[in-house]
Amino acid sequence: MTTVPAFSYFPAPSPNLPVSITEGLQRATEALDDLNKDNRKEAARILKETQGLIQQKQKEVARWERTFAALQKDYNRRLHEQSGQIRELENSQTEHKNKFAEYQQDRKQFEDALETLDTELTGARAEAQRTQIKKRRREKNYNHYYYIPLLNKYLKKKYLRSQTKNAASEDHVREIRTAMEEIERKMHDMGILLGQIQSELTAVVKQHTELEAKSKELQDLLTFLSQGAEFLRDLASIQCDNVVQATKELKELIEWAGKHKQDALESNPDRARLIDKFKMACLDLEEGEEFAQSRWSTIKIDFECARCHQQKKEWPGVAKDAPDDLLCQQCYVDRKRELKVIAHNLGNFSGISLKSDPPSSPAPSLSSNKSGGVKKVLKNVFMRSSSSVTTSSSVTTSSSVLQEGDEGEKPPTPVENKKKFLGIST
Repeated sequence: MTTVPAFSYFPAPSPNLPVSITEGLQRATEALDDLNKDNRKEAARILKETQGLIQQKQKEVARWERTFAALQKDYNRRLHEQSGQIRELENSQTEHKNKFAEYQQDRKQFEDALETLDTELTGARAEAQRTQIKKRRREKNYNHYYYIPLLNKYLKKKYLRSQTKNAASEDHVREIRTAMEEIERKMHDMGILLGQIQSELTAVVKQHTELEAKSKELQDLLTFLSQGAEFLRDLASIQCDNVVQATKELKELIEWAGKHKQDALESNPDRARLIDKFKMACLDLEEGEEFAQSRWSTIKIDFECARCHQQKKEWPGVAKDAPDDLLCQQCYVDRKRELKVIAHNLGNFSGISLKSDPPSSPAPSLSSNKSGGVKKVLKNVFMRSSSSVTTSSSVTTSSSVLQEGDEGEKPPTPVENKKKFLGIST
């Protein structure tokens, strides 16, 4: 499949025209170097071709601008959506950071509490060990003096009190260990939660970075296309118009020389000035065209064709009847062909005359494809309608007058008619 440049999304020029406007301008400039009476007809033909090239270029720029307008609308919509997504990601990023900082603060508090409990556990263990040693000593004394009545009662009391203190100390150690185990479990769960938040935050930051990069790339492309549209608009309205004006003046000079003597063209004082003006205008347009070709002729856009719904990477086309639809090369050519067929059929329809037309009113020509055919048909229809309305109104008026005249007299009877015929007065 042949690659089509950005500026060649248009029908092929006439076989008589150069392939590119640069080639055509160079050929026109070379042909006018020795403009004289012998080659003025050839120069006039080349100037006419130059006008055709300029018109073709202006149409080309108009279509490029139409495509840019569709892309600009689509890109602005996408940039607006991406801007909203970026704000949402920034808010999500802030929420994740705040939540991460909050959980880290809670974990720090748990770590401090665990450190405090660890210190307390050391003291509780020492106390439990001391009370246990004391309990064993009291138990040993109690067993040793068990059979002595006075000491028995006293040592038993001491033993039971040391046993109670030891049990309380060991319970305190167990409580501290249980609290420490609960805090360690919470810290473990919080560590898992912090890891999840960190992973989510990393994913959000990555999405934010990628979306910002895409948005910047799209904005840069839109700016680049906007610069191209502005440059091409100036190229079509300034440089092309300058060439058109210089071409027009040269053609007028050649036509004037054709109506005068043989050496009128060579002796005309404006000849050199107009040729130089034409050359400068062509040179300016050539430079602008070369710059445009070097900057914007190889652009490829990623888009989905609105007709075949396939992803394409090329310069899209936009039909006049659907200015927002981006079409691939093949669909654009097919749509242009369809529009030409529709326009041709409408032109033929506008040239068909009605069968009820009177012979005096000639039917419009079938070959009329301009809007004048439609106007003629409508004019004939309106004329027939007005004439029929006038006729019907006149008939209605005459009948009403007759009815008004007969309303005052009664119709004669058969006897009265007979007397009137015989000349007998009543």
